[in-house]
Amino acid sequence: MSTVQPHGLQEVAEMLRHRWDPLILALLGQGPLRYRDLSGQVRQPSGEMISNGVLSEALDRMGRKGFVVKTMKGDRTVYQLTPMTAWMVHELCRIAEAACRCTASDCGVSRSS
Repeated sequence: MSTVQPHGLQEVAEMLRHRWDPLILALLGQGPLRYRDLSGQVRQPSGEMISNGVLSEALDRMGRKGFVVKTMKGDRTVYQLTPMTAWMVHELCRIAEAACRCTASDCGVSRSS
């Protein structure tokens, strides 16, 4: 097993720190999106939609951190993940899928502390 790098864990924690960021990152992990398309798709499991102001702040913040870039695709502006962020989001989605399939009892994990 490889050694855990604290900086790498901090990077992942930063990606997941804000309420809407994991949802935005997961959507952008499927490919570049225009702002309007992104704003129409970002919603909590409860159905709550993200406001335009919060989405703008999130995209700006993730851009400053190097997670997301704003580019031109033809005559349209789109947001997309940087290559490293795309890889990290892909791996995090694999972990999330495994967690959904694996309950503590069928994975042999003891809950005792």
